[in-house]
Amino acid sequence: MTESAELDAQELLHLGLYAVEQDEPHQAIECLKRCLRLEPENAKATYLLGALYAQIGLYDRAKTTLMRAVALNPAEHTASFQLGLLHLTSNELPEAHSAWARLDDLPPEHFLNSFRKGLLALVADNFVTSAALLEKGIAANKLNEALNDDMRGLLASVQAASEAPSIPQGVAQSGHHFLGNYRQTHK
Repeated sequence: MTESAELDAQELLHLGLYAVEQDEPHQAIECLKRCLRLEPENAKATYLLGALYAQIGLYDRAKTTLMRAVALNPAEHTASFQLGLLHLTSNELPEAHSAWARLDDLPPEHFLNSFRKGLLALVADNFVTSAALLEKGIAANKLNEALNDDMRGLLASVQAASEAPSIPQGVAQSGHHFLGNYRQTHK
């Protein structure tokens, strides 16, 4: 019996994850695409590929790929969250709500729900509530440190705005401004 020298889908998925951890998006994308050629219905690989597209600034491709991941596995809640975040940073609030509707399957205190509520409070310019909910989500999230890092960066901006002295009429920074900055820093 001879073993094939070709990598299987599971090996490629794990190599893709490893490349992500090593901050090698090119290698990760290549591994995940090869994985998906072998297993086109692999929701985890599809989600990771969509997240990488967002990381490198291919937002439309990221949205399409994340939508596919959610269609393949509606319980892929992190994909639903990331898809909603992409819509929110693109000023597509109804689409963000639609993507985040799947998070209603999770307990209300789940970190993804705290992040969702915090981001929606931010868009409504409710900086104090936004900061509290983002902090709550960060404290509860023991699964995804990279997401916590992203939320910490956003939280720092929100806290700075909530502690700033009164800003003159017409110069106030809105939640959309912070989300626009968030997207700019993640290109």
